[in-house]
Amino acid sequence: MSLRWSVVALCFALALIGTSGFRLLIPAISYLCRYVFGVSALALALLTVLFFVARSISSVLVGKLCEVYGRLNVVVFIAFSLFALVSLLFAFAGSIHLVLVLRFVQGLLSGFAWVTVQLLLGLSVPKEFRGRVFAIYFMLGSLGFSLGNYLYSVLSSFSLLWICFVAFCMYCVCAILSLLLPSRATITGIPSANVLRGLSSVLRVLRFGFPLFTLLFVVRLYFSIVGGELGYVYLCEFTGLSMGVVARFLAIVSLISLAVSYGIAWLGDRFSDLLALYLCSLLLVAGSLLLAVSNVSLVFLGFLLLSSSLRSLTPLSRKFATTYFRSRGVAIGLVNSVTNLGAALGAVSAGYLYDVLGLVTISIRFLSTSTDLCIFTLVLALFVSTLVLFSCLLLHMWRFRLKSSKY
Repeated sequence: MSLRWSVVALCFALALIGTSGFRLLIPAISYLCRYVFGVSALALALLTVLFFVARSISSVLVGKLCEVYGRLNVVVFIAFSLFALVSLLFAFAGSIHLVLVLRFVQGLLSGFAWVTVQLLLGLSVPKEFRGRVFAIYFMLGSLGFSLGNYLYSVLSSFSLLWICFVAFCMYCVCAILSLLLPSRATITGIPSANVLRGLSSVLRVLRFGFPLFTLLFVVRLYFSIVGGELGYVYLCEFTGLSMGVVARFLAIVSLISLAVSYGIAWLGDRFSDLLALYLCSLLLVAGSLLLAVSNVSLVFLGFLLLSSSLRSLTPLSRKFATTYFRSRGVAIGLVNSVTNLGAALGAVSAGYLYDVLGLVTISIRFLSTSTDLCIFTLVLALFVSTLVLFSCLLLHMWRFRLKSSKY
């Protein structure tokens, strides 16, 4: 038991340090491409798309690798070591093409590192604590993002080489810590290589987990459209508030949604994981509909519900992958893959949809007053709500299979 909780502590440390180093590089790379290379906004969006596409590919590959190759700590060590090298190479990138290549490689390495860490974390704790442990893990990841932003604000006056060197050192620390992680030999729950082979294991997990994967894809797709960079623009233009007020609000929303995610994780651990999934779906539907109403309080409440849904679903889905699937490495790889694909598609769709639909509004009678609804978010909300309700119907049917066996 002491070994298991030491693994949890190591995974927590990796989440904090690794995400801090990653976030430190994001503004540095963005400013390099925009103000040194002079690239367009579309090219900047391509950086995000390439990263998530690469991560979705490597997530599936490493999920299968985790079931075949026993030395999981070595996989994490190699991934973080190469991550450190790539972080340093950004300082010597002489063109946008090289930056795009490095960003793609960074996405591949991210999938290899974090899927393996999440698998080890999930298998190191009993099911009764797994949801809350994953919730804390992702809380530390969010804290790492904030720490990375703060580090950049401190180092912004330094050269790009120094910023990349700091990120390099942070990933070297992660690589050293990963050597302390156990291999498959000391973690139970991963099937042997001859249980499920090749593509058949991936297809079997996809078929069994289709309801969960559909819900994850829809949630991440929608949130990447209205909750990414476009979310700042939408809130400013639709509510008429200043950028400073919007930024402060989103910071508060982030903190509250983290607390909500732990509460839903506790609900899943204590009572029912499916009940927690239904609650996440309800928060998503309610939040997406509220975003279309031209009332500042309701729009902010909608963002809070939407953010709480995403942050709660993230640890809950990892718990499902390490609890209800026989091929757990493939399951957690696919969970990461579909969320990354949703994020990539959302990043591509966001600007186009906003340009086409814009802030065109319609007026309705609501509570005896005239209320404007934004066409942009209303169309998205109705579409997403339909898919989410469909996913909930599938999840309702899925519960009988969960009780019978593991796939």
